[in-house]
Amino acid sequence: MIIDSRSRTGLSRTMSGNKYRPARNTGLISCLILIFLLSASTVPVYGKTTLTVGTWLTPDSWAQYDPQMNAMKEALPHIELDVFRIAAHSDYAAHLTLLAATGDLPDILQVPPEQVAPLVNAGILLDLRPFMNADSGFATTNWLPGMLDAVTYQRIVFGVPAFVNTYAYAYNADILMQRGVHAPAAGSWISWDQIRDIARKTTYDNSGDGVVDIWGYFQGFTFDSVLPLLFQAGGRLYDERMLIRLNTPEMNEAMNWFLELIHVYKVHPPLGASITQFNQGKIASARLGSTQALAIAANKTPVRVTAGGFYRERSEVAYVTSFAMTTSVRNKEAAWEFLKWLTTAKSQWYVAERGRVPIRRDVAIHQLPDAWMRDFLYGFIFSLEHGQSYPYHLYSDVITRTFNEDIKPVFQGSRPAQAALMQMEEKLNALIREQQ
Repeated sequence: MIIDSRSRTGLSRTMSGNKYRPARNTGLISCLILIFLLSASTVPVYGKTTLTVGTWLTPDSWAQYDPQMNAMKEALPHIELDVFRIAAHSDYAAHLTLLAATGDLPDILQVPPEQVAPLVNAGILLDLRPFMNADSGFATTNWLPGMLDAVTYQRIVFGVPAFVNTYAYAYNADILMQRGVHAPAAGSWISWDQIRDIARKTTYDNSGDGVVDIWGYFQGFTFDSVLPLLFQAGGRLYDERMLIRLNTPEMNEAMNWFLELIHVYKVHPPLGASITQFNQGKIASARLGSTQALAIAANKTPVRVTAGGFYRERSEVAYVTSFAMTTSVRNKEAAWEFLKWLTTAKSQWYVAERGRVPIRRDVAIHQLPDAWMRDFLYGFIFSLEHGQSYPYHLYSDVITRTFNEDIKPVFQGSRPAQAALMQMEEKLNALIREQQ
């Protein structure tokens, strides 16, 4: 029998083994039964331990983990999961801070990269390094480059990497062939000059009406789209005081290269375009995110993925979703068993199977039945060889929102990049200094 109710913080919670089901109002009797069950869960019943797991995902979104979590239940039959939604992504850290104050934190948290700094800063997450060092059966040897760094912040290992979203240079094989363009080799890194040259050769007006039908390249218009260009130019985003550095030679160089693609060479679509146009075969090449795998497969777009881009440096940005142990964990040994299992090759196989990038080199991607998916994932793994972790900051959300809004006139061509970058840097640093 599944008992649903609401916790005293007003957040829905479901006791359902390894399944996440939507909550429903069952009244006072159900509330009393749930309180009893939650109290009893601190003591193993029939040798089992229940771990509460907090996430920002809805029940439908969490369902993507079902095969992986069912395999976990077979591997660790003494552990059951009680999964519940804390809050929406943008409100996640704020709600968790409230739960910490009321003593109602879950045992385990799913942590998005944008929320890492606030959660670590609030002292909500345990340092896992002692668990790693004490466990002779645990090793990071087969983790991809940067994965351990991605779960390290403020000198603690705040979690374990569950999967990674990253980006790579991708192209439409049919369009390049039709335009007589030699396709980049698998696993190759593509220079800014190559990106521009391929884009110039593949941008064309198919119907002759003066309107571009196929654009040569798509980078994107958000903070996350510009960030890898800064890294590739050799720049860094924050100084030692965690003040943001936007008005730098490297950032201006990156922005000017990008803006030339739009306004000078006219090979990049104007503001308002989206990556879905690449998925639909209307853009020849793009900086593509690994999250697009299923959409591309559904459209049967003939996409090939190489690796990342480079200018002075080879670099891309890795967005690692992690799972962490909170300071309120009731059974540290069981929680560590669960976290450790998530990083195993067996567990990471299910990550690859659902079209996401695993965090290990030894996952049997070659055994995936879909040849296209195998090649697709290998391209992103090549990119991760020089990937950098998303740069954690206490005000990541504010920085991202500010940049995305204030940069629009620059992409529209109505404001110089340097003026906008200078103003954003001053505004954001004033906020950061005020809070320090």
